[in-house]
Amino acid sequence: MTLVELLIAFAILMSGLVCIFALLMAGAASHRRAIKETEATMIASSILADMRGELAVGVIPASDGLTYQEVKDHEGYKSNCVIFPIDRRKGDNREFFVRLRIRWSEKGDNQFIEFNTVMLAGGEKPAKKDK
Repeated sequence: MTLVELLIAFAILMSGLVCIFALLMAGAASHRRAIKETEATMIASSILADMRGELAVGVIPASDGLTYQEVKDHEGYKSNCVIFPIDRRKGDNREFFVRLRIRWSEKGDNQFIEFNTVMLAGGEKPAKKDK
């Protein structure tokens, strides 16, 4: 009778340990994802600040919306930007919609975080920036 009880107790212990180990692994993966998203947010903040600076002096930053470029000083991160005038009927092109994606790869899976904002251009007429 005691050998059967010992086997049952061991099975319960092992199933509990497997569950705890799985929980720890899920927590570690969630932590890594949070770190990557935080880094991507800081990178996006820097890129958007640069774009605001360019628009403030009347220069429209380059955007194509199709290709991702490596982010300088941040290995493993790539950025993609789309910028276009909101109301083309006015003709002054002072308000722009900006979509910025920061992408990274984790375990072969491309993940990204996207930021959408509206920016105002300064100066008389914004000039197109050459790529």
